[in-house]
Amino acid sequence: MRSVSGRVIQVETATGSSFAVKFGNPSAPLAREVATLRFLANAACPVPFVIATDLTNEDPAWLATEWAGTRTLDAFLGECDGQESEDTGLRLSDAVGQIERAFAQVTQRGVPDAARAMALELFEPWATHAVDGLAWLFSIEVTERWHTVMARVFKTVLGAPLTVGPLDYHASNVVVGDLDPSLTLVDLGAIGYDWPGRRFAQYAISVQSGVPRGEFRTALTPASVTQFARHLVDIHGGDLASRINEVDAHSLMIAAIAATQLRIVEVGEASAERTVGWGAAETRRTSLRRVVLRTLTGDGPANEIRGLLARS
Repeated sequence: MRSVSGRVIQVETATGSSFAVKFGNPSAPLAREVATLRFLANAACPVPFVIATDLTNEDPAWLATEWAGTRTLDAFLGECDGQESEDTGLRLSDAVGQIERAFAQVTQRGVPDAARAMALELFEPWATHAVDGLAWLFSIEVTERWHTVMARVFKTVLGAPLTVGPLDYHASNVVVGDLDPSLTLVDLGAIGYDWPGRRFAQYAISVQSGVPRGEFRTALTPASVTQFARHLVDIHGGDLASRINEVDAHSLMIAAIAATQLRIVEVGEASAERTVGWGAAETRRTSLRRVVLRTLTGDGPANEIRGLLARS
């Protein structure tokens, strides 16, 4: 047995096969995750197959699933080359798109007003600091033009419809296969309403927390963004250009949030956990600039922001 995290262990049998065991606790029960994994597996989504659960309890004390692999996407993006990263982004767009399609039947029932209000409430503080975060990252002076274009970014983000899907989305919850580059999405206990472009963009960014001289990396490319946008059009409708700009706007906002958090680390106001996890701030700052400046679309407000940054 090998500890993977505080709640997960890997068990390897005498015959060489492996499986994962996840333990529940009162603040993170497993019943919903078991139901979600079975639902998604039945829809042929790239999630771990449920082998067994503790059937003696109404809420399982443990959950055993197939072993997806030892490498997270967060770690993998720090090791692979440009072509591997681009190919991985395409696979990720398909994986997240499959889950989006599986939950579409729930999304079609309508988005509760309370869910929309909660999403806006969580987004507002980051939108407030987005301009300052990017200005700090690139050491530039904020102009009225900046605020005008960023307002268009916010409008693009907020104009996109919410859908049902995972809420715990980040690159450490995507596992790369040990023997092949297949991707598996894990930790699916929290399901709710959010922007699909935000899910995909945040799944795709590696923060390498706790890695000495860790860098930000991204699997997003024009091809993967366009491919995911096509999935959204096929599943939910809309025009392709708007969907592409939607994903791009969310990718820029996630980078702006990272810049804001990195600035807090640099001035010594971050939590102890974040300060330790995001050490070597200048290395991170340089790599985050590269992530922000990566062109993902041919137009749209996020791309216009990149143009302003490139000319600064």
